[in-house]
Amino acid sequence: MTTILKDFVESQNKVLFKISEDVSDIKEEMKNLQITTQNIIAEHNKFKADINYLKSSQTTTEENIAKLEDNLANLKIMLPNEHLSGRISDKIFSEIQERYRREKI
Repeated sequence: MTTILKDFVESQNKVLFKISEDVSDIKEEMKNLQITTQNIIAEHNKFKADINYLKSSQTTTEENIAKLEDNLANLKIMLPNEHLSGRISDKIFSEIQERYRREKI
């Protein structure tokens, strides 16, 4: 009977040792998972920051494009007026030259 009891105790010790090893392995895996999760969270936060920066840059670029388009439209409006002003100035200048020429005669 003692032999059976000794065998049973030895068997239980082996099982407990195996369970203890498994628990240690599980603890180690949990630490690894926690580290991996922290790394993933850090990368996720970096991605979010990069996306927000890109959105901000896109908004700024779109605003700059809109300003440039407005400036271009204003220049297109002003350009013909300046050209007409140049024609009017040329006409006035020609008229002054013509008067001066007539006065000499």
